[in-house]
Amino acid sequence: MRILVAGASGVIGQRRVRLLAASGHAVTGTTRSPTRAVDVRASGATPLVVDIFDAMRLADAVAAARPEVIVHQLTDLPDRLDPRAASDVSIRNARIRDEGTRNLVAAAVRAEARRLVAQSIAWLYAGPPPHRENDPLDTGAEGGRRTSVMGVVALEEQVMAVPRLEGLVLRYGQLYGSGTWNVRPTGSAPEREGSRRARLGPGPPLAPTSPSPSAGPPYRGSTATRPRRCWRHGRRAERDRSRRAGPRRRSSSDRPR
Repeated sequence: MRILVAGASGVIGQRRVRLLAASGHAVTGTTRSPTRAVDVRASGATPLVVDIFDAMRLADAVAAARPEVIVHQLTDLPDRLDPRAASDVSIRNARIRDEGTRNLVAAAVRAEARRLVAQSIAWLYAGPPPHRENDPLDTGAEGGRRTSVMGVVALEEQVMAVPRLEGLVLRYGQLYGSGTWNVRPTGSAPEREGSRRARLGPGPPLAPTSPSPSAGPPYRGSTATRPRRCWRHGRRAERDRSRRAGPRRRSSSDRPR
């Protein structure tokens, strides 16, 4: 399968490229830095140096790659976070989630890709945890948190809004380990899923909590919180609601609400 990984030089992107290439897929990996193209090639992908904010150049490059699937791993995060620069980091990262996603979706449609899988995050829900994946996001937040929330809202809505493109959103838990901001897990330990379900009762999958496993092998954490198990937003919740409501006939144009 032809797969394009946007953000292939990042912590998750490099690992994802290696796994896809090892599985026999033809992988193209984007990076905005010519110096990082070497890392992308070493991971097993054909490097594509392009600026996500250059919409025309991006569309031409993606069309030339002819991907069947696009994986959106784009972020604008420094290797180390200076708390004094946190506000600027949030603004830049929100821009890539909004404007960058808009350009990538347009490029995917032009290239006639059939699926777009995008990373999101799982700690921006409104109210206290634990949360289910269809709980509302904290759109009433203020300050830097609001910047992050609205960036995530823009990303998720754009990925899921195009009828001709199968959009999937994965809300990642917080990561720790090699290449991340945290060498060790921080914050509260994740609760056992069984105990959380006992309090909430039946329903859609529970959203992952912090901390999640290491970004690099070996994983440090329970199998219940590995990135491959991060819950899919939208379609899975819609499917679970359909099951509770009874069987119904679905057309290819059905979209999650």
